[in-house]
Amino acid sequence: MTPGRPIAFASMVAFALAGRAGIAHAGLDLAWKACSQMPTATSSQVADCANSTVLDLYGTLQLDSDFPGFVDLEMAFDLRTTALAMPAIWNVESNACGGGQDVLLDLGGTGPQCPVTSYSFAIWNTNRSIQSEIHYSIDPEDPRHARLQIVGHRSSRDPTVLRAGTNYAVFGLALPLSRATESGGLCGGCDAPLAIVWNSATLHSASASRTISGPGLGSSCVTLNGAPLELCGVTPVRARTWGTVRTLYR
Repeated sequence: MTPGRPIAFASMVAFALAGRAGIAHAGLDLAWKACSQMPTATSSQVADCANSTVLDLYGTLQLDSDFPGFVDLEMAFDLRTTALAMPAIWNVESNACGGGQDVLLDLGGTGPQCPVTSYSFAIWNTNRSIQSEIHYSIDPEDPRHARLQIVGHRSSRDPTVLRAGTNYAVFGLALPLSRATESGGLCGGCDAPLAIVWNSATLHSASASRTISGPGLGSSCVTLNGAPLELCGVTPVRARTWGTVRTLYR
């Protein structure tokens, strides 16, 4: 994997405890418009390509046992399309087509889409700075498949304990459609069917790692433009990936 470029991100500090009732297993949830389990959240939608709108994607996770000393989170996502090749508009690592807004990564941001009464933001709550990195690559054996990796990093001097039974708000990812040709941009393929699967999330402390995969309270896959659910498969993440990414923060 080639080194990626940092992208703009906003880290909102919020101190809240989320309810723990009913969460008995570890899992990952993706949703459009709001955090999973919110009334406005949805697992499918249609891109409004002609009006320079923004697609908002939210990720939450749960653990089945405590994880002490947490400092790093590596997330892997699979993007799949039924088009002949993955449209360049979904290359969130860089502005592949030129023009338009930048992608915005928000680690644990609060707001009406993920209220503090329902979600914990402790995964990123810190008085120290948070670093993030994003990487995007096309599968050399299948141009219809892309891999997205996002890494969030707390200071090693500020580890925290992630608790079992808590619904953690992990990220919001704003995908602007101003680059679409329908909005006057240079990127085609905005209307192509697309599925995004949250493949895995690997937690790291100074001495241990734990990988979470599969759906939690909702679904770990979202679709766009009528993509069939058959696209919601996952591809194994290579173990050596983390060693490459982690060196960015040491």
